[in-house]
Amino acid sequence: MRTILCALASLLIALPAAAQPTAVALEQGRAFEQAFDYQHAYSAYRAAARADTTSYELWWRLAKVAGDRGQRFAFDEKKPEAEAAYREALAASRRAVRLNPTGWEGHSGLAANIGRMALFEGGKAKIEMSREVKAEAERALALNPKDDRAMHVLGRWNREIARLNVFEKTAAKVAFGGVPEGASMNDAVTWLEKAVAADPDYANHRLELGRTYLALGLKDKAREQLEAAIKCPQKSAFDDEYRSDAQILLRKTH
Repeated sequence: MRTILCALASLLIALPAAAQPTAVALEQGRAFEQAFDYQHAYSAYRAAARADTTSYELWWRLAKVAGDRGQRFAFDEKKPEAEAAYREALAASRRAVRLNPTGWEGHSGLAANIGRMALFEGGKAKIEMSREVKAEAERALALNPKDDRAMHVLGRWNREIARLNVFEKTAAKVAFGGVPEGASMNDAVTWLEKAVAADPDYANHRLELGRTYLALGLKDKAREQLEAAIKCPQKSAFDDEYRSDAQILLRKTH
């Protein structure tokens, strides 16, 4: 696999964008994604996207790996770079949805990238974007009830909205017309449990479910999920960070 990926990377660097048909770029990018090499996948998709503005798969995949670039920058505490990457990811997600309004991958990615981008916005914009996060995640699940990323997004959405204190909710109501209604910690647990059931080997699902149980004071349940997160196999480029976060939270369960 390493030899194949090196050959793909050399080919990608050697060929100009015009010489990379979308099909070739998608083949390259998918191979890099399977190896958790989002940077080379991004380069493949981005080069092809300069010439092809009509391929739905190309644009939803570009949105995904551009978001991964932003997440890496965020983990490395490079805020300006993270914001720029998330902004590109969000624009790519919106294009994907325009290209294929019935594609669940586009709506799922849009929900995730809006949520990421909202971290860099002010109060009113953040509240408006939070409503769109929920709507897009629900659209993704309507199109694909097995979409564990959308389940994960809805779980975290419910948790973050439900944990706002009375002062924060009152301030938001006065300034911006109020926070979205209907969020609850019970729904946060329900959606994250569904995400874990859909993909039990993904460390981030178990990490966030453990974090939610811990917020509810359910230490035994939190410990079970966090220990499982640490033992999960490699499924993303960020599993080391997820395992590290799980280790830190695990200390709070004793």
